[in-house]
Amino acid sequence: MCDVVADLKSRFSFQTEQHSDLIPEKNIKVHAFTGLEWGNSTLIVTEGLSSYQMKMPQGLENKSRVELMFLFTSDFDSENWIYKGMDVKLVLKKIASLITDKDSWIGAGHTFPNVSPEPTISIYTEMDQFMLIEPLVFKEELSGLKNENEDVTYLAIIPLFKKELDYKLKNGAYSLMKRLKKNEVTELFEMKRPIVLKRKFFGL
Repeated sequence: MCDVVADLKSRFSFQTEQHSDLIPEKNIKVHAFTGLEWGNSTLIVTEGLSSYQMKMPQGLENKSRVELMFLFTSDFDSENWIYKGMDVKLVLKKIASLITDKDSWIGAGHTFPNVSPEPTISIYTEMDQFMLIEPLVFKEELSGLKNENEDVTYLAIIPLFKKELDYKLKNGAYSLMKRLKKNEVTELFEMKRPIVLKRKFFGL
């Protein structure tokens, strides 16, 4: 276990922990911390992704080391790593592979299509996209963590409507993230949240 995860564990009170290989050949694991005091929630985090230093655009050099995360309140199947029909490890692996295999970079505001063969990410939602944001609920607990003496940024994966993606492509990631924050969308993964756009933005 790398230092960043050991430090992370010292910051949370949880009932159980489970870990598993995510990308064994890249030495990347995934941890599930269940029974957190905040809403009896489950925090999913990768371990080892931050060992890969991304080549960042100018001005974002301090965000070159990242780990991915999910935050669920309930219904997480820790034995099979499934959340309401969504394959958690598959989503993490697909996004992590952009760094480990394609030498690309990721950051807050980046969006990704559904990775399952189904039309949406789960039968419990109409959302069919994913977006990365920096944590709000656990902003303090997930800040100041380091790997190889460099800051580690945790990026939370949240679901997104296709119309929200269209808005982002037209108006920019910053504009969409402002609307998400205004509507109190956090790193908590909500399958049933309402769309954050007003009618005039998507032609109803």
